[in-house]
Amino acid sequence: MIKSVKVVIILLIISLSAWVIYHAGRLAIADVIHYPVKSWIESVDANEPVSGAELDKAEDKILRSISFNPDNAEYQEYLGRIHYLRAIGNFHDGSLFQENIQKAYLAHKQAIKLRPKWPYSWANLALIKSHQQQLDVEYLYAVNQAVRFGPWEISSNEALVQAGFNGWLKLSKNSQQITIDALVRIYQQTPKAARKLLAHYSAQDTVCPLLTLEKFKKDKICSNNLIVTPS
Repeated sequence: MIKSVKVVIILLIISLSAWVIYHAGRLAIADVIHYPVKSWIESVDANEPVSGAELDKAEDKILRSISFNPDNAEYQEYLGRIHYLRAIGNFHDGSLFQENIQKAYLAHKQAIKLRPKWPYSWANLALIKSHQQQLDVEYLYAVNQAVRFGPWEISSNEALVQAGFNGWLKLSKNSQQITIDALVRIYQQTPKAARKLLAHYSAQDTVCPLLTLEKFKKDKICSNNLIVTPS
């Protein structure tokens, strides 16, 4: 009897060990597959054209990672960014743009579900909503969550600034100020990135007069844009 119990215990231990090894192996494979996608995403400029072949390759890899580890929020986040890049690349094709921006929205929602305190997903959700011109309660909540969980995260703040500039005229004064605050935080860490955002959206005339950080207000991006009126 005792011998039989020992055999059962040993078999259970072996089975458990095999399951752990199998599961750990799947997670390791998923991580190895996703790493090139992570590096590629971080190197891409969303304002520059990205080839369909590059997007297809990245999407294929990240979907394989998700198939091995569907509960990984980071993989869902990268999937959302890939769909976003594809949407921006098809900006002039209304149906393709909407199809991919919606896929990006769903991927970021899934990432938030899996990791609710990750500021990047909240900020990117706000960015997606701004492209859909849905500056609603969900948009405002996403902005607030991004600020709450990652006030000094550069990429999170960049997404918030882009979202704010996309919907600037429809935002309340408070929401506009949140956008400016995010831009100022970027400037305090990487002035070049803040200048690039202002220039890309041609927002100097609108934003520079509202700045309270003197160093930023006197920066070349603002001072070179001052309009000199005749005396």
